[in-house]
Amino acid sequence: NAFPENKGKVVNTAIVLYSDRIPETNNNRHVYMLLSQRDQWMTPGGNVDKREEIIDEKEEASNNLKCWKALSREFSEEVGQIVDQVIPADTIIPSHDVYSERTNVCTRVYYYDLGKNYDLVKFTTAPINGKGGHGFGEAKKAQWISLDGILDGSISNVKSYVKSSMRLLRSNKLI
Repeated sequence: NAFPENKGKVVNTAIVLYSDRIPETNNNRHVYMLLSQRDQWMTPGGNVDKREEIIDEKEEASNNLKCWKALSREFSEEVGQIVDQVIPADTIIPSHDVYSERTNVCTRVYYYDLGKNYDLVKFTTAPINGKGGHGFGEAKKAQWISLDGILDGSISNVKSYVKSSMRLLRSNKLI
């Protein structure tokens, strides 16, 4: 159940926002998911740009800041909202690097329990600063989806790497 050893640099970031407090969900854990243009459910996140690229493990604080900036940019592009409107800027967001031997890619996955503040996340089609949101055409819609449904396969159109990352986080009792 442990995380595979990271043999590569971090090239992707993602965030798993979850809550057990969403009304009418019987206190079951739900995850905030986006429906891509290809009709697959995914978490907000994406590629770390070259200028954000993580190379040297020795400077972890600096690397984490670069990853968080990449995630913040991706969040605004895909959700149409600034992540600091959802998570207070001074909050320490836990993360784990999920390494795939098959693709030799490492993704820094942040995870955060929104608790009763689940309604702070607002998918919008309005661009931020002239870009982002639905204007980028990255996501059609967003909604809270049952984590159990993702993991047991009853939600079938979840990107495989998203499902495997969530399985790993769950087996390590992180979400």
